[in-house]
Amino acid sequence: MSLSVAALESELERSPEDWSVRLRLLEATVRAGDMDGARRLIRESPDESPLPYELQYRVHTLLTQGAAALGDVEEEGNQDPKVEEVAPADPPASQERTLVDPAECVPAKRHHPTPVPAKKPKESQPEMARESSPKSNRLGVVRLDLKALREEEERRRKEYDGDLKLTSFEAPTRRERQAYAAQKVSAFSFALLLHFILVVLVGFIVVAVPRPNPPQLIATVTTVERDTPIVPPRITRADEKKPAAASAAAPNVIGAIGASPVTIPEMETTNAVDVTSLITGMADAGDGISFAGDAREMSEVNFFGISAGGKRIVFIVDASPEMLVDEKGGMFAYDKVKNEIGVMLASLNRGTKFNILLYEGKRLMAFAEEPVTAAPSNLRLAVEWLSPLNRTYEELGLAGHRGEMLNVVADIDPIAGRDVAHYAKAVQKAIEWQASTVFCISGGYRVINRSPTPEDMEKFAMEREKNPGTPGEVSASDRAAWTKATQRTREWLASENAARAEKGLPPKVVTNFNALVQQITGASPPRASGGVPGARAPRMEPHTPEDIENLVKNGVQTNYRDAGLDPLSLHMVVFLGEDEDMNDQTRDHFKNLTRKNNGKFKMLRGLAALSDVTGGK
Repeated sequence: MSLSVAALESELERSPEDWSVRLRLLEATVRAGDMDGARRLIRESPDESPLPYELQYRVHTLLTQGAAALGDVEEEGNQDPKVEEVAPADPPASQERTLVDPAECVPAKRHHPTPVPAKKPKESQPEMARESSPKSNRLGVVRLDLKALREEEERRRKEYDGDLKLTSFEAPTRRERQAYAAQKVSAFSFALLLHFILVVLVGFIVVAVPRPNPPQLIATVTTVERDTPIVPPRITRADEKKPAAASAAAPNVIGAIGASPVTIPEMETTNAVDVTSLITGMADAGDGISFAGDAREMSEVNFFGISAGGKRIVFIVDASPEMLVDEKGGMFAYDKVKNEIGVMLASLNRGTKFNILLYEGKRLMAFAEEPVTAAPSNLRLAVEWLSPLNRTYEELGLAGHRGEMLNVVADIDPIAGRDVAHYAKAVQKAIEWQASTVFCISGGYRVINRSPTPEDMEKFAMEREKNPGTPGEVSASDRAAWTKATQRTREWLASENAARAEKGLPPKVVTNFNALVQQITGASPPRASGGVPGARAPRMEPHTPEDIENLVKNGVQTNYRDAGLDPLSLHMVVFLGEDEDMNDQTRDHFKNLTRKNNGKFKMLRGLAALSDVTGGK
């Protein structure tokens, strides 16, 4: 910034009310292109009273037109600080001006050979106060007497005798928003009336439907009069002779084969037994077998060493391939699990209701849509349904099994229904059935991932659109090496299963083939290199074991306590490998889950431990 502008700023700090200095600094700021600084100079003026018209016009011109309003004025750096003051010229005769135009209050151009003498102002015009200080004369600044300008403007307004009436300025009031409620109601009423008229008019439309021609053949039937009147038949009950109690005839026993010659007497008493209410089929009665039936609802079950009972029992079985690994005994161990479930089903009383749930990840399969009675036919179907599960190497898990694929009905805090999985989902389904007792055998704790919210996915979509990134490339050599290692592992696995088949052993179940490739060959999966990473998908923290415990707690509160029912009894058996163990947090989770729900927890390791609780079967 030039020296003269710096001096103007210094002068303005000493005399902020002097508009002569402020106007000169305003022109220099506009000439430099700093419009924000020019507006700041206007806002920082300590004079809050309105400016005279000439100053308002000059300020408005500078702020709206910018440097274009200084067309005939040279740049500030070319001004001569020693140029003498120039008096303003007289206004034209057609429009007499008594005030000095601020546009004329600028230093004279350097190319003037001599200063123009100031014209003597009229007596009615106030003189502009010129600062006589050396600094003001050195800067060539003309001071404006705002008080004299305002007095002159007031005098001109009072002496004005034209037809223009001056009135006091009133602040504009906010215009009230016009209400259109009446127009809207009228439009709705008109539309409703129009629709009603159209409906009425449509009702008068006659739809012409061709009528079929009447039949051409007309038959007349005459009724033959009977000579003898019709007498309604009367059904009478025949009296049968009943044998005496002391009759020596050989007793006839009611049997299941053939019809008995003995007539069952009629029972007039109202306390007769309703034989239709009894459950059909054979049931235990005393030391023999009777057809009377046993409708007891309570059944006791020995679930892999845990003894408990209930009226509505649900068996939960882990169907994932992790239950068939060699460390747990392979398919032999899983066959023992299925056989033991069959023994438990056979011990149920016919009045007990039961169901079987199989889970693998988020998939849930059931024997029936709801618990069914333990009738012999239902028990036989349940054993036949469970038998082919995980029996063939080619169809492991629920992918090769048939059954009712189910899902939970509602969300239970803190796990959403779309996220709940593994044994937690099966337990939630049993809670929705209001099971009195739940027995679950699981391969261990599994993490339940949390799904991103719709807001997170929308944010991720926007970020991916801005930063899609570029994929990397996998080298051909790494890809070929991994393909070779994979083929080598497949050959090893085929040879291993063939050797097992010769020995009568089940094939090896592999849950993670890439891990097996690394174990057999030592190779690692190829990774892409290069490329630019794009926006990352939202990564949510998984649910904790405490979330599963709270899920069961809230489900019991809603489906049992609020419904006036006794809480369920939850028992869990965790089946691990021989050398497999669980950390303290997982062990405490299973203990808390069963203890808080009136149940028991048991942990088994390997085929030997499973054989001990199943009696070596």
